[in-house]
Amino acid sequence: MAAGQAGSAYEKVALLQQGPQELIHAFASLADDVRGCRLITVSPEVIVLERRFVPIWAYLVVPIGIAMVVLELSGAKAKQVENLTVTFSEEDGTTRVSAAGVANRALADALDGLLVEPTTPPSSSGVPHSS
Repeated sequence: MAAGQAGSAYEKVALLQQGPQELIHAFASLADDVRGCRLITVSPEVIVLERRFVPIWAYLVVPIGIAMVVLELSGAKAKQVENLTVTFSEEDGTTRVSAAGVANRALADALDGLLVEPTTPPSSSGVPHSS
């Protein structure tokens, strides 16, 4: 289990061109890339990204190594779990992805990279170009 800092609130909604199954595979790959993160499938439309870690403060509270060993063997060490729920819904040929929960910086950056909405070219004004 990795040591780390607690995440903060994360919320984002994006409309993407990929289908829900393709996006779920992308999120599974993302979960593999972020340390301590795993993907839990709740339903075909909902997944949860879960991150388990030992908070840094847990290592600072115990001043001597022997106490750490005793805590480790007793299973009494502090653990923290953060969840981020991602929901997929199809809308007019696109997939609406809603992500809400808690994410650390690494997970938030990975999500931001994945949830980039495609840019559409500006519509023409209908004015002919002169040559």
